Amino acid sequence: MGSRHMVICDSEQEYAVRLMEWLMERKELDVQIHVIQDILKVQKFSEEQTIDALFVEDTYTKEERERIRAVKKFLICRKKQVKEENYIPIWKYQSAEKIYRIFAEENMKTDQNSCFRNCKKRKKRVAAIYALAGEESTEFALELGKTYSRSKNTLYLNLHGYGILPEAYAKSGMGISDLLYFARQEDYPVGTRVSTSAMHMEQLDYLLPPEYAEEVKEVSAAEWIELFSAISENSIYEVLIIDLGNEIQGLNSILAYCDDIIAVCSKRYERIWTKFIAQMRVSYGEHIAQKICRIEHRQDWESILVKAMQENADETA
Repeated sequence: MGSRHMVICDSEQEYAVRLMEWLMERKELDVQIHVIQDILKVQKFSEEQTIDALFVEDTYTKEERERIRAVKKFLICRKKQVKEENYIPIWKYQSAEKIYRIFAEENMKTDQNSCFRNCKKRKKRVAAIYALAGEESTEFALELGKTYSRSKNTLYLNLHGYGILPEAYAKSGMGISDLLYFARQEDYPVGTRVSTSAMHMEQLDYLLPPEYAEEVKEVSAAEWIELFSAISENSIYEVLIIDLGNEIQGLNSILAYCDDIIAVCSKRYERIWTKFIAQMRVSYGEHIAQKICRIEHRQDWESILVKAMQENADETA
């Protein structure tokens, strides 16, 4: 398959370039982005190449715009609530994030998400951070996610019933609640939806924790595993960090599904730890029990984070 092309044609070159630069940072996009101000050059380009997505400002006449061939046409409107046949309207003076969401939603409707990368062949890793006995795991899980994200596309999911994120990142946006809703829609491209809607904490992508604790308790282990598999197999993410608490149904089944299991458990819960390991050994076998790594306090973090950094270096060498 040849390269896919997105063309931005706007009378304000600075605006078009800023939009292009923002879109180029979206690692899930698989298009070449062109800024062309001359509408006649855009028309000529469309005769020589397939334009998969055209963003064209309404300052150009309808006759000029209609001569351009494109799979999807987005009209950059200077006024709100503009409607024009064959065009998807986009208000010019909203954030690039909102413009991108409109584009992503439209792109996902047809043509097998053509403008997004398909990363099925990449090696994937699912790591579970489990807060045994209700201990704190989120700070470590975020540090591990940030470490992996330095060289790999990494997604962090907080599945605690009462999960919270650092205040600077606890803003409005897509959350686990939304993800569960979309996952239940037949044939919905969950992996692409996550890739295009995730928020960013430095280089780490994340979704907001569930809105209500009851939502987490009602989801079966099979549903969670199906969801994690859909993200791993059909998104840009190479590493999935799952931050788990005790509210999850079928918790041990989810842990057994994961490639890495890191359990946070201090010495004061030694009896709980012993019982947990014994149950995992009986239910899933010695090979699962042996891959569980216990961390008791912050000092234990360093060796795991160093190992993650070394893995990053080995795979990028």
